[in-house]
Amino acid sequence: MDEDATPGLRVGDIALWTLGRLASPTPDPWWVDEIVCRVDIRGGIVGELNGEIPSRNFASFLVDLERCYESLAGRAQLDGSDMGLILTFEAGSLGHFRVETQVLWVGNWTGSLTVGDDVDQSYLPPIITACRRILERFPVRATRDLL
Repeated sequence: MDEDATPGLRVGDIALWTLGRLASPTPDPWWVDEIVCRVDIRGGIVGELNGEIPSRNFASFLVDLERCYESLAGRAQLDGSDMGLILTFEAGSLGHFRVETQVLWVGNWTGSLTVGDDVDQSYLPPIITACRRILERFPVRATRDLL
């Protein structure tokens, strides 16, 4: 991957690259949706996370984020907890959103850190567009519910 390439998703100090599908050892839905990702974190802490986020997690994040943007209410969460990242948007009042980034671990550091910021609704369209592009490259393949 070209280190200077534009990340697939950028939220504040978080930059996420989608590198490809995880080589699946089985057709089980648990594996076929995994997207290999790299996340760079700048700002208060500096670090890099490597792991997988299922495309179905991007899909549910996109649906919830679009709903939040349209109604200026609700919550959207990108669950990348398997790789140590959870990104949450929660609607407040007057078109404002609270963005929280939870980093579960970086390298040998095994603590949890949550960083928050307040943004208005104009912050959401580029993130919605980025999620759509990720899902165009890596559509959801799971054909049944996992739980």
